[in-house]
Order: sequence, then structure tokens, then C-alpha cells
Amino acid sequence: MRATKFEFEQRFWVIGALIFIAFSLGSIDHVNFAVGLLHWIAPSIDPDSARGNFWLRLIFACGALLIFLSALLRTWARPLICAPRWFTTSASIPKRWWPTALIAMFVIPCTSRICR
Repeated sequence: MRATKFEFEQRFWVIGALIFIAFSLGSIDHVNFAVGLLHWIAPSIDPDSARGNFWLRLIFACGALLIFLSALLRTWARPLICAPRWFTTSASIPKRWWPTALIAMFVIPCTSRICR
């Protein structure tokens, strides 16, 4: 998926509007996402109890781990995504990494600004 010219040139305002809308929605619904997810997964667990506190911390830890793994994958795949096509089939990448590298090229899109 590629960004349109408007999104690329006005990305500051687009991102700012998304953040403003996201924080504004907090005034409509005061329930934290992790608490809502806990109620959806296990409605019998009280978030104010010690058990509920444990599960809420686990939900936040899983979210942080997901973000960390995403950043790690993106950092590892950047040279493979932005490299010329001959680079992915050359001897510079061990053969056992080729399928992972090819999957990463299709899963993680690269914008022209990142590859420069």
C-alpha cells in the first residue's frame, strides 16, 4: 500500500489529527483498553483484585513484546527490503534466510523515504 501525495506531504497534520481523535475518544469511554480486553476475555475477573492486576500487567507486557518484536523484524528486514533485487538472491544472504527475507519484503512495505 502506498501513501497518496496528500498523505505524504501533510503527514504531520494527518498523524496529529489521528492522535487528537484518539485522545478525544477517552472523554466518551473512560474504560482502558486493557480493562476492556480483560472483561471481554474473562468477565469473571475483577480488574481491581490482585488477580486482575496480574492479568492487566500481562496484557500490557504482551503489547510491549509485540511492539518490540515488530520493531526488531522491521530493523532486521530494512536492508533486505530496500536492497536491489539481485541482493536477495546473491550469496551475501545465507540460503536458510531467503524464505524469511522474501516474506519480510512482502509483509513489511517500504516507503521511498525510508530507503534513501
